[in-house]
Amino acid sequence: MVHESPLVFYEKLVELGGGLMKGKFMLQGGKSMHPDQHYIQDHVDLYEHIDDPTYLAKEEAFESWYETPIDLPGQRYLQVIVQLFKENSLAKGTFVGLGRKPDVHDIACPVLFPAGASHDITEPLQVRSASWYLGTPKERIVQKTVAGAYRCSWGRERYLNNGRRLRTGSPGSKADGQRERIDDARQHDVLGGRDRMKIQANVFRVREGTEVELGTWPTRVAPVYKSKIQYRAILADHIQRLSAQQSLLYADNRYAVLFIFQAMDAAGKDGVIKHVMSGVNPQGCQVFSFKHPSAHELQHDFLWRTTRNLPERGHIGIFNRSYYEEVLILRVHPEILCGEGLASTAGAGESLWHGRYRSINDLEHHLYRNDTRIVKFFLHLS
Repeated sequence: MVHESPLVFYEKLVELGGGLMKGKFMLQGGKSMHPDQHYIQDHVDLYEHIDDPTYLAKEEAFESWYETPIDLPGQRYLQVIVQLFKENSLAKGTFVGLGRKPDVHDIACPVLFPAGASHDITEPLQVRSASWYLGTPKERIVQKTVAGAYRCSWGRERYLNNGRRLRTGSPGSKADGQRERIDDARQHDVLGGRDRMKIQANVFRVREGTEVELGTWPTRVAPVYKSKIQYRAILADHIQRLSAQQSLLYADNRYAVLFIFQAMDAAGKDGVIKHVMSGVNPQGCQVFSFKHPSAHELQHDFLWRTTRNLPERGHIGIFNRSYYEEVLILRVHPEILCGEGLASTAGAGESLWHGRYRSINDLEHHLYRNDTRIVKFFLHLS
């Protein structure tokens, strides 16, 4: 994040603070990174513990501490931004403090490295890789990863839940995990903070009305995680957040969400649904797979078999294939239309397909007007 923001941005904040880096500026910056955590998830947590006076007292104490950050001397703050973050001078051995160059290899005491799986400022690998510069023996270094991001996630979880949610980020043996972390950091400039693992949604999104030449879209993209360890940690955090969002959807009971997955055979639709939706409460979610229509379904219009399975308000529906099959596979195999018993099939040509395109568009606009939100995915493989 620091590498992406020009130095003048931080200088202006110090100027606005009258020579200080105001704690309130840092607090608002942190909250803006994950508003769902600060303004939604916190209320969900409170609701779940509404009858627990001990939890509520701890929550109040934590919020009182968290909401009153201290101001920092502006000059020292800018020094940290430039020398430690932008120039990474401490790791490079060029940092000068109090007239001398400190050597982090002189640190030989036991060290604990806590990391948030989806922290926006310091990613887990960036935290852990600092251990290579210490003089502490490896067996006296403890590394922990928790599902969370900004806002002192670890301290908050331990304080409110007595450490019950704390877990390590290495599912394999200690030796295997160590080797994997070393290999990852050798391949990435993690200490420089320039290797951010975030999916840029705009790269994959197709806007309404946009024509797509699928053959020109790449089937290979930059990796969005560095290792299996990081993947599992990120997935765990996303599942937790998705579960919280589903709880809000159900409690609000005003909107429905429909996910549509389309792809060629063996493209991975089932695997995506299994992994991504694994944290969703099955009572509020249904998955429907649409293959060859049955004889009964062929007696109805082409939208009938999917529309009867639309999600109700407060619920999530997942379509593994959908009504789009009726303008995809049937165009490749038009003989299938004969089984649908359509009166307008003969000589219809392109007018048949344009009519179906219009029907699909009309249906989706109708659903949107009636508070069903549709998210469509096409898994593009070479």
